[in-house]
Amino acid sequence: HPQRERGVVARRLPRRAETMWEQLATPPGLPPAAAVAPFLRPPYAGNAMLLRRPMGQPARIETIGEGLQAITHLRRGEYQPDEGGMTALGRQMVELCEQALAAATPQRLESERMSQRPSAGRPHLLLRAVALPFAPDERGESAGVVIASWRKLLSAEETAALHRELAAAMDWRHRQRPRE
Repeated sequence: HPQRERGVVARRLPRRAETMWEQLATPPGLPPAAAVAPFLRPPYAGNAMLLRRPMGQPARIETIGEGLQAITHLRRGEYQPDEGGMTALGRQMVELCEQALAAATPQRLESERMSQRPSAGRPHLLLRAVALPFAPDERGESAGVVIASWRKLLSAEETAALHRELAAAMDWRHRQRPRE
């Protein structure tokens, strides 16, 4: 079933990215900065963010996938933690990447129920993310990639509406049966 297969792939995306990162790492160090490119192409592209940190300068978001941008409200450019419009999840993704760069090791985030303030029209999410650090390039610029996957959960109102629709459909179906 194609839809089911896509769901499995999406759910495992952070783990697949981390496995690929481990294969690129050269013991005892990090993968080279040039190894970032495959993480910004499918199947990761829509769920990826590339954060660069030039020596002595603020971090900047160089690339962010469409799907990840939609749930974080992050934008390309210099990262401003106090910037309006960004979600708490957006800050958390950047902080996760900063932690990976500082520790020089992957950092993971798994959330069973990540609230995006549903009262503000944002969904509840099940989220998995991994931040992967890369060795500084020849200019000393650090780079980290975040790969995330998520599922949107229905709100209480949406769940109730779905139950009503299902009950109505079952009732209609039951009434369509020939009587014996």
